[in-house]
Amino acid sequence: MANWLNEIQDDISDRKETLSDLQRIINRSTEHPKEQELITFYSIATIYSIWENFLRRTLEEYAKYLNSLDRPLFDFSENIIIFTIEHNFSQFIQYPKEPKKKIKFFKELKNTLNDSLKLPTNFNIEKNLDFITLNNYLDTFEIDKFPEMIPNFEPYQNDAEWKKLIKEVSPANESWVEAKKFPLKDELKKFVNELRNQVAHGNIRGIIIQQSHIYRCIRLVEYLFEEVYERVKLASENKTYLATTL
Repeated sequence: MANWLNEIQDDISDRKETLSDLQRIINRSTEHPKEQELITFYSIATIYSIWENFLRRTLEEYAKYLNSLDRPLFDFSENIIIFTIEHNFSQFIQYPKEPKKKIKFFKELKNTLNDSLKLPTNFNIEKNLDFITLNNYLDTFEIDKFPEMIPNFEPYQNDAEWKKLIKEVSPANESWVEAKKFPLKDELKKFVNELRNQVAHGNIRGIIIQQSHIYRCIRLVEYLFEEVYERVKLASENKTYLATTL
């Protein structure tokens, strides 16, 4: 197996261990309800940061691998070319108005494109990493996107606690639990756009974070770790990063 794939797998193992430690800390603090409440509340932000950092680091490892192929930039797909150029030249997003800045921009652009412009290997996730943002980043790197509903979701095969929890959250969920389907888009919305955003804004009284929320979020991101890895690996094997004309 390629070294860069090993790096991602090792990273996944470390992140899963951290999440397991977090779960144990929350479970141990039951003797002090107030302490447990605070730890549980702020654990959502920790889980989210682990998830966001995982995707960023995985895509950076993939970009390093693509750079190691030593191909001209225009051998890659249009999505990858656009991402690379916009990352190196913010002027494409906010075009300069002054003539001198325009001239400087085009000189730099010409010189850079004549050289071997590489994919960026250090970038930030610009938006909340929900379902739409996740698929946008995967699409940028020509990696298979996620469907809104995941069929044959693995935890439903052998995790009675998970099944019970999801059914208790909403009776309407029972149908897709029995069908072994998982509403990924809705779960990411709950995790990122509702729970995480409330915690990030310090809305302590506006929302109650329960241990069941922590369990759901941990299972969600652990699934995403493995699934993103498999999709990145498949993209590299199928060379989806190349321009369709090659």
